[in-house]
Amino acid sequence: MAELTPGRDLSADQVGTGIEHLLAVILNWGVFLSAGVILLGLLLLFVGPAYGGPEYLTSLPSIWAGLWQGNPNAIMMGGMLLLLVTPVIRVVAAVAAFAVRRERWHVLISISVLLILLASMAAGQGH
Repeated sequence: MAELTPGRDLSADQVGTGIEHLLAVILNWGVFLSAGVILLGLLLLFVGPAYGGPEYLTSLPSIWAGLWQGNPNAIMMGGMLLLLVTPVIRVVAAVAAFAVRRERWHVLISISVLLILLASMAAGQGH
């Protein structure tokens, strides 16, 4: 990736490569962070006190409360939520990156993808 220095113009290829790298880093960190949280919950499940099953962890408030209590099942659910949110964060970053580059068509496409992601998450909320 090209080094950024004041007063230096970057080519479209260099900027595009930077955006692709940023989006890849977001996905990688999201996956690694969520895997780490899930593994932490799994470890606590085996070494910690018994909390019962995860059947009551059906809403964000119940997961949040379970996280504060140190419930291993809630910690694993939190890791799964991180994994689900990672693509949303990636699309938000893509919208911002395309907006900075003034690529309106790509901004519109990315916003459409974001709305589809959010709508699908909202539609699955009650199930």
